[in-house]
Amino acid sequence: MFGALDQYRVQPGASHLAEHDDCMRTIDRITLREIRLALKEPFRISSGVMQERRIALLELTDQDGATAWSECVAFQLPIYTAETIDTAWLALREWLAPRILGRDLEGPEVVHALLEENIRGHNMAKAALEMGVWGLAAEAQDVPLSVLLGGTRSRIPTGISLGIQSEPAALVAQRLAEVEVVGVVGPAQVVLDRDGPVERVVGVGGDLVGPALHE
Repeated sequence: MFGALDQYRVQPGASHLAEHDDCMRTIDRITLREIRLALKEPFRISSGVMQERRIALLELTDQDGATAWSECVAFQLPIYTAETIDTAWLALREWLAPRILGRDLEGPEVVHALLEENIRGHNMAKAALEMGVWGLAAEAQDVPLSVLLGGTRSRIPTGISLGIQSEPAALVAQRLAEVEVVGVVGPAQVVLDRDGPVERVVGVGGDLVGPALHE
């Protein structure tokens, strides 16, 4: 389900350079969308229970009509970092997007410096915009984004974040289920109840990390 929508586009008659090389991109339009994603099951952490996620999505369109999408990963509340989806939306709309909109970019590697100049913080908002430009560059060169970034692997290990469960056995069962279904082989981030006993931490850690999960 789509929620709020902000759209910015270069006004007709805005000056552009006449010629562009293969790496030159001009961002013609940036569309910000918010979606609400219901979680398959509640995610409980020490600060509360999350039933759904508000997610900010960016759609960038260049002068040739190519598009790329990126996501801002800020949470709804400042419970993990100081940024939230609302602060990111404000930063993108008021300060960050205007810095690259309609501007001829020699390549995605120049975006970081453009967004950093005289703007402190807002790293998640900056990253969302920069990732979108990298995605456009990959589209323009017809290569996977991983290759453009210098990656050489076709598969990478991934991890999961496990919320607070009613008992240690349930936490272990959830971890094993993720490994079985999704093939998760990376580390698990265990979210602990600040009021829970220390014995729970020791017990869960011993069960979550073992030879069977690293084969």
